[in-house]
Formats: sequence, C-alpha cells, structure tokens
Amino acid sequence: MNFSTVIRDELMQSELIQNLVGGRMRPYVEPNDTSGAFIIMTPIEPEALTKGASDTYLAEQQHFQMDVQSGNYNELKTVFKEVRRIMINELNMYPQAGGLDDYFEETKRYLISVRFIGTPQKLNYKKSII
Repeated sequence: MNFSTVIRDELMQSELIQNLVGGRMRPYVEPNDTSGAFIIMTPIEPEALTKGASDTYLAEQQHFQMDVQSGNYNELKTVFKEVRRIMINELNMYPQAGGLDDYFEETKRYLISVRFIGTPQKLNYKKSII
C-alpha cells in the first residue's frame, strides 16, 4: 500500500483538516488548488524493514516530509499542529530535529516543513511484510 494514501486517509478523519484543507493534499507536488491551506507529503527514503522475528520482518519504518502551506500564518499553525498530532498519535511517527518555518514573498505563502520518522502501527504487526 502507498503510505501517502495511509497518511491522507488518516488526516481526512480530522474535522479540522476537512474544514481547513479539504482535498488540497498531494504526495510530491502542490495540489492544483492552492487557494487555502494545503499539504504536500513526500517520502524521504524507501521504507526500511524492521522488527525481525525469526526469518521474517513484521514492520516497515517510514520516513516522510510533511509540508504545510497557507497564506495565513495562524491557519498554517493550526493545520500543522493537527498534522503533527495525527502523525504522532495515530501513525506513531515522530518529528525530527530541524525543519523549516518560513514565508515566501514570491508565492505570498507561509511554510512549515517537518520530517517524520516511525513505524506506523496501523500499517504493521498484522501479518509478515515479506
């Protein structure tokens, strides 16, 4: 399963994300509609097999960058905090040191960009990966 789809589906369960972002979420590139807050989900590296047991692996570690952009800084912070909450509490993925909190004059948009890494429980521990 494409993990970007898992992230999108999990985010769309949030009423706050539904109201402020709606369908403006895409992997890799900006969505066509950038009129409000939007989210770009980018895998940083291929999933890594982890949690070995005997001759099989039970889980995959994921490493994703989440970019939240908006023309309104308060809206940006609200959406980002909800994304972070969902990534941590629902997907077991944690923010890494660094990231970006900036404003781009060319696009007139604010950006928060953070990398998350973890072993999502919703995706794993149900059956062997290989």
